Amino acid sequence: MAVDAEFMKKKEMADAAIARARGERIEADITRLDAIEANDKIEKPDTGEDADTWKVRTLRDAYTKRPPIVYAVNGIIPTVSLIIIYGIPGGLKTFLAEDMATCIAIGKDWLNAITTKAMSVLWIDFDNGERRTDDRFMMLGRGHGAPVNAPLYYYSMPAPPLDINNKLQMDALKKRIIEVGAKVVFIDNLATVTGDIDENSAAMKTPMFNLRKLIEETGITVVVIHHKRKEVSGNGKTRAGEGIRGSTAIEGSADLALLVSRTEVDSKTVIVKSTKTRGEDVSPFAARFCFEKDSLTGETISAYFESIPLEIADAAEATTVSMERAILDALAEEGREVTQRNLVELVKAELNSSGIKKGHEKIMETAKKMVAAGRICSRKKGNSWYYSLRADEDALGEFDKQGSK
Repeated sequence: MAVDAEFMKKKEMADAAIARARGERIEADITRLDAIEANDKIEKPDTGEDADTWKVRTLRDAYTKRPPIVYAVNGIIPTVSLIIIYGIPGGLKTFLAEDMATCIAIGKDWLNAITTKAMSVLWIDFDNGERRTDDRFMMLGRGHGAPVNAPLYYYSMPAPPLDINNKLQMDALKKRIIEVGAKVVFIDNLATVTGDIDENSAAMKTPMFNLRKLIEETGITVVVIHHKRKEVSGNGKTRAGEGIRGSTAIEGSADLALLVSRTEVDSKTVIVKSTKTRGEDVSPFAARFCFEKDSLTGETISAYFESIPLEIADAAEATTVSMERAILDALAEEGREVTQRNLVELVKAELNSSGIKKGHEKIMETAKKMVAAGRICSRKKGNSWYYSLRADEDALGEFDKQGSK
């Protein structure tokens, strides 16, 4: 019996030790989980291994109230985002972007119509050269009445050229951005800053990711000037976003892609269309380049872009926008899937009330393009096609918000 008593005593001591250890582990686990949920950094014991740099997030992070999205240009350019502005060479895309940069730097309404939030701007030029860049910002600064101390900073053709595929250079760029306090950074243009990488190759994923990483680390917006492919099919089966030149990784990385096109009627007028967006759609809009010349020398001394009605810039484009709005209106009012036939009847009724006459073929051509762009949904049931709004957002509200600009 003495042996049994001694054995039981040791067993009780061992059980108590195990319970204490287990309790300590549970307490440590709870503390660690609380720290994770509170987004605190956890000091891990030095095991000789590299610390895990991945930061786990939970639904507590997802449910935490966040401040509303801030726009550098209201309803168009959100902060902490990657924007691509593209078009053909000589299509005024860069000049329009420089005009936008100037207005953001002084907090002036862009195109005399769209509010901006005053922010420091950095422009990095690897395309136009120092003289032309100086001239343009001189014209635009005067055109908008920008003071000499406006927070608009720019580099033109600096050496060595920027390579966004190079970590050391990206670190140096980050330092320059922080030094001037820039919140919006423009890069002109993408083809000049990707080093030896072929922009048509899958390797473009890395430099585009590096831009995204820069954005997340600094909280800035990056606007990249790029080019359009030479030809894009217009048969409705090709997405408009495929007009961006190069690898699909370029379009895929963008939060917003804006196509800038000169009109055929007036070379000083451009139409801007969103061809890819991760947030709210940007309705097409038009702008006209305005300038003043010196009466003696004939040199341009001031310049700016101003908003003009889309129907004046391009009647056909304005009609397309009306059809798109009518399609969204019809689907929103129905609140459910509608057949192709019913959709056409509803859209015709709304267009007729506005004095626009369009037939079945044109309406369905527009609807199919909207499906290809991901703006509405379609599916086939039996022998009929059904159409509905995107499931993830109220698309109708996008037009309402754009119309209030």
